[in-house]
Amino acid sequence: MLLEWPSSHGITAPETPEDTGPQSKNTPLGLIFGYVLKRWGGCYRLDREKDRKMSKQKLLYGELNEEVLTSQAAELQKAGYAVQTAIGRKGVQDAIKKETFDLVVLGQTLSRDDRHHLPYIVKKAQRATKVLVLHTDGSRHPYVDGNIDTGSDMQHVLDKINAMQQPKQQTQHQTKTMAAAAGR
Repeated sequence: MLLEWPSSHGITAPETPEDTGPQSKNTPLGLIFGYVLKRWGGCYRLDREKDRKMSKQKLLYGELNEEVLTSQAAELQKAGYAVQTAIGRKGVQDAIKKETFDLVVLGQTLSRDDRHHLPYIVKKAQRATKVLVLHTDGSRHPYVDGNIDTGSDMQHVLDKINAMQQPKQQTQHQTKTMAAAAGR
């Protein structure tokens, strides 16, 4: 069976495979499934990697173990983040007093007490700064914006950081609840 291109919308069929790129004037507007990925320049998951590398968000990364700190900070820098490191609770507190950050990452080698108290200190100094704890202790903490299981690989950490930086989408239920509350 031979499919014909509709001419009513001014779309012409590509002559060669080279005519199907995103810059091509002959690119169909995603009408046939095979051209969808070519139309928008590739898979949506590959775009996440590009956006992550383009990011120059300022991160403060705190750990107690220097070896873990240097290896993980190098991975974050390679991913495109501007990373400042801090050793222990005092190092994180000093860095927060001197500069502002988009995100503070509290590592798994910090003590449980430090992982509990540092989010309060961060939010008190810089309300807009997000806090990510690389331990499950942060799951019940009111000032922690995100947490990840201890021992997760760097790809999961990077995905979590990227997800935390995205604006939150409201569900339809939340929107209706907010509208109802505003009308009272």
